[in-house]
Amino acid sequence: PMKKIVDPQRIEDKSFKIIEGLLADLNLPKEQKEVVKRVIHATVDLDYARGLIFHPCAIEAGLAALRKGKNIVTEVNMVKVGIRGEILSGCGGAVACLKNGQEVVQSESQAG
Repeated sequence: PMKKIVDPQRIEDKSFKIIEGLLADLNLPKEQKEVVKRVIHATVDLDYARGLIFHPCAIEAGLAALRKGKNIVTEVNMVKVGIRGEILSGCGGAVACLKNGQEVVQSESQAG
């Protein structure tokens, strides 16, 4: 019988190990592979492994922006929850999801 894992961190670690195994033959720079791994973890869609295309400066520019305290804006709460806010705030940034923001709710209700 399989041993149950109930610790959330161990579950996440195990998930990433499984994804890493599935991506073993993917020929990408380490930094890009880390992004792909997280996208697959969030979406449960292995097609991203071969479908994501990175601008040569994307990782460097993204990290530089975060280090400068830039904010992350998303339209999906699931993405917001997956971002470690304490790490982001340590750089001076914050994460916001506008999907349920008052302006968006008003705009969607007026459009419908």
